[in-house]
Amino acid sequence: RNNTSAWNIATPEAWRFSLPSANLFSWTPTTFLSNPAIPNPVATSVTSTQVYTVTATSSDGCKASAQTTVTVAPLTLDSVRSSSASICQDSPITLTAYAHGGGTPYTYVWRDNGNIVGTNSSSITLTPLTSGSHNFTVDVTDICGSPAQSGSVIVNIIPRPNVAAT
Repeated sequence: RNNTSAWNIATPEAWRFSLPSANLFSWTPTTFLSNPAIPNPVATSVTSTQVYTVTATSSDGCKASAQTTVTVAPLTLDSVRSSSASICQDSPITLTAYAHGGGTPYTYVWRDNGNIVGTNSSSITLTPLTSGSHNFTVDVTDICGSPAQSGSVIVNIIPRPNVAAT
């Protein structure tokens, strides 16, 4: 994309900056830029908000500068929810993580009392086979390399009744 103002990252992408004709270009900072000495460098893998300043120098020595901002919202895990606080043993339950910011796609790792039970989906449905209190946790990461965000929800799994027929 060509950039002429501030923008906000919602998906991972590269940004291309364009300027009118000049002979020399100098972009600062050089962080994440493909080449800070060309008129249209590409900014990729931006992990934090960056304010870029470009100075263009014409063949007669005249200079002009401009700024643009690439804003990266940090990865945030808003909540982790279950379809029910208590369920019967051997019954399905759906768990959902609500994340935003950072760069998509997100990666998810779901655990039940520390054991991995699902990956790569913001919502999973599973059927706990054991009764008792289950601490379901999720770790969410993004494509930009933001720090992982973790959350959890506790679900009580009610044991199935003992039934005997004589």
